[in-house]
Amino acid sequence: MDHILKYMWTAYPPQLKPEFKEHIEKYRSVVPRAVSKFQLYSLFIDRQSRVDYELDRLLRANSLKRLVASDDELFIKTEDYVACVNDALVEAHSCAATVSLLERFREWIQRSNESVSISKQVMDFTPDEMVELTTMEFFSIIPRECDKLNLSVPKLGLVITLQQLSTTFVLRSLNACKWREMRVLDLNNKWNKNKSRFNKLKGLSLRWCLHNLAGRGTVEVFRTATSNDRAIRIVL
Repeated sequence: MDHILKYMWTAYPPQLKPEFKEHIEKYRSVVPRAVSKFQLYSLFIDRQSRVDYELDRLLRANSLKRLVASDDELFIKTEDYVACVNDALVEAHSCAATVSLLERFREWIQRSNESVSISKQVMDFTPDEMVELTTMEFFSIIPRECDKLNLSVPKLGLVITLQQLSTTFVLRSLNACKWREMRVLDLNNKWNKNKSRFNKLKGLSLRWCLHNLAGRGTVEVFRTATSNDRAIRIVL
């Protein structure tokens, strides 16, 4: 997980205006430190069952929390999840009832190793408190399910948006090529020249996106026959 998070963002270009840099820094600071299951798969392409085993082990040990978003599972360290609760506590400092609720929720998170879909019966919260926690994005509602909630984290949608925008750019670039493949160097140059790289993607790293696509089996990296350069192509 640390490997994926380490390469999530690129350095700021020197020509970036100070006020825009401040905006990007603020944006990056609120993006949850969550990593996709597919990004982890990309690190061990031929050992995905081993990845699943290790994730389950860490979940049982309460070292990780599992989050569900669309067709993906994301994982966040419990310590990083607790940090998100602490941030919410700071924001709610003027409301004693919310502070009390978040403190109890933090205690529950630190001792609970429940799986993704959590039964309301095993949680020590009233229906109104669960609604409030859902409003604060610590839970998400499961469609057509009234007795369970999915664990979530505030601003998780930012991670999903970054995935979608970066995936669209990469696949569009590859589809524009004759054989739907491109040297990694050329793709990286095109990525760096993309005007939305900082406006929309806030300096997201191409490497972070490729980990997601490779883990999904959407693209694969290979060596070209002529120059032995690293290249990437869409998997048919």
